[in-house]
Amino acid sequence: MTITATTPPVCGACNHHRDDHDTRKATCAACAADCAYRPPRALACGHCYEEHGQEVHPHPDCPVGHLETVIDRWPALQERAGTRPATSWPPAMGVSRLMSDEERQELADERADTNPDAPGPRPAPVDVDVLDVMTTVETGLVTAADWLASRIQREPVTAPAGKGWGDEAHKAAVLLAAKDAADPARWRFTGQRSASAAAAWLAARLAARPGPCRALDDGEREAIVEVARMAGELVRRALGDARRVEEVPHPCPQPCGGQLVVEGGDGAPPVVRCQGCGRTWTEEAADVA
Repeated sequence: MTITATTPPVCGACNHHRDDHDTRKATCAACAADCAYRPPRALACGHCYEEHGQEVHPHPDCPVGHLETVIDRWPALQERAGTRPATSWPPAMGVSRLMSDEERQELADERADTNPDAPGPRPAPVDVDVLDVMTTVETGLVTAADWLASRIQREPVTAPAGKGWGDEAHKAAVLLAAKDAADPARWRFTGQRSASAAAAWLAARLAARPGPCRALDDGEREAIVEVARMAGELVRRALGDARRVEEVPHPCPQPCGGQLVVEGGDGAPPVVRCQGCGRTWTEEAADVA
């Protein structure tokens, strides 16, 4: 898989536009920094560039950015999992008027059973959907890290441990072996194997950071890029950061009888849209597209 990126017209040293630089004086007119225009350094992800000497992965298609989303948003996901969902997805909106009497009764019974004010013992607050997302993401990332490490990670260095070895060369070899085995860049097949740890290790491999591993080939990179994309998307959806589109199991009430879909879930007002006639409905008021 070959990835090409277009070099942005900013300086890799001060992040100002290249036209603001006086190459003869080696200064930036925008910030007076002592630098001539320096082309930004492309990062190993193939989508982003170094900014102010730091690796930043803001591109929406950047696989390292997807993995960093998992790391940064995982605490929020854990907090969300410990609360009862306030709203369901997809939102009912006006579609509830299209339900049969039996469907409406089933929905009412479900709401009564989960109402915290209902009589009887109540289960601990938990968002099962978020827990499912967390399990899926963590399993996928850890499995991907196991698979990749089995292919690219070399075995730890070993040193002979026979009796009578006391010379300085042997001591240095034993120390080297211990350091290599404890290398924080080494993926562990036992112990702490969380989603965040797996995401960080996979991001380091995609970014070609130092470690006891060889470089990824095209097939390995493509596989991890896909895992990263799916993990980031699942986390954003669970937290309401990504827009979703789902079909509604009811036809359009207009004569076209087309398929209805609900669009939303990203914090913006949800919309019901008919894929046949194009008519749309919002929570505020019904409208014609």
